[in-house]
Amino acid sequence: MLIKYERAEDAFLAVAWAIVVADRVGSALERNFMHADVKSIALFNVYTEEEYSNMVGAMYMKANQTFLDESGVLIDERVLEMIAAVNDCLNSEDCLEVYRMAVGIACVDELCKEEIELLALLQSGLNIGETDAIEVHKEFKYML
Repeated sequence: MLIKYERAEDAFLAVAWAIVVADRVGSALERNFMHADVKSIALFNVYTEEEYSNMVGAMYMKANQTFLDESGVLIDERVLEMIAAVNDCLNSEDCLEVYRMAVGIACVDELCKEEIELLALLQSGLNIGETDAIEVHKEFKYML
């Protein structure tokens, strides 16, 4: 399966949902972050709340079908395909912003092993330099 994103919005939301489902339990804090902090990213400012909610819901369905196996565990190969597709779709500034968003979602509740592993894959796959990653981590008080 080849994953491709035509729109930056889809790339952002795919990463968001991968983080949310990484621990197999999307928390209320993560969902609230999606509807407050992620919605406030400039890219999403042009959408009404209803339009944004519809995009989030549509990507949730796609993410579950694309990234998860039957037991709800992220499929490593699909995650790597998703990261490559996000990297192809976004410029370097947007890659840093999507990484910032991912760290924010992961840090809003208790970090799990799967989220930490996914953040490491995102940092590497999106070519986020160590200096930029450290700044993002400080912003969310996330230290490895």
